[in-house]
Amino acid sequence: MSGKSDSGRRDTTAIIISILSLIISIVFSGYSLIIANQAYDVAEKCFELQNIVLNFTSTIVPSPNQRVFLDGVGYYSIGVQGSSNPYGYANFSLTAITPHYGNLSVEVENFSAYTDMLDPEKVNLTNVSSYPYDKYEAFTVPGLNQLTPSLYLSATLYPNPEKFRANSNSTFPLGVLFLKAELFDLHTQLSTSKEFSAIIFVTIKTF
Repeated sequence: MSGKSDSGRRDTTAIIISILSLIISIVFSGYSLIIANQAYDVAEKCFELQNIVLNFTSTIVPSPNQRVFLDGVGYYSIGVQGSSNPYGYANFSLTAITPHYGNLSVEVENFSAYTDMLDPEKVNLTNVSSYPYDKYEAFTVPGLNQLTPSLYLSATLYPNPEKFRANSNSTFPLGVLFLKAELFDLHTQLSTSKEFSAIIFVTIKTF
């Protein structure tokens, strides 16, 4: 009888152990599934964050109220109907924010004169342009790029003789120069552009 009793206890113990093992396996399987789902959610959030960080739209931000002084003096003879041609390098300021490497260019679009220092009949002949084929280009890196584009500018204007004295220097705002900055993203092959402006100042020396 004792042998049968021991055998029964062993069978019962084995059944209990099997049941406990099954319960433990089910519990661990449930935890594993929860952890796997959480890991998937974390990975998905990381991927979304990476897309936001690395694939945002490039932005160009020009500095406001830019002023440019052409340091090449234009000469003008009082009483002579002719043009004056101030010139010089113009430095501008802008910020480019981009997720990838790229190339930024700046070029002149047009000019609008507004000063009363010009011959009223020849205001429409006033012009400010960049040196032929002159175009600013710079390589940009991912992140924040602080840039100071420089262009060689030449102005053509017809002074109003009534506004000038002989043998003097006069510095005044000639008008507004309009420019366009364009950023080419080497990764996406897409371009972002931004128009901006600057007030052009010139100096006229009379004789």
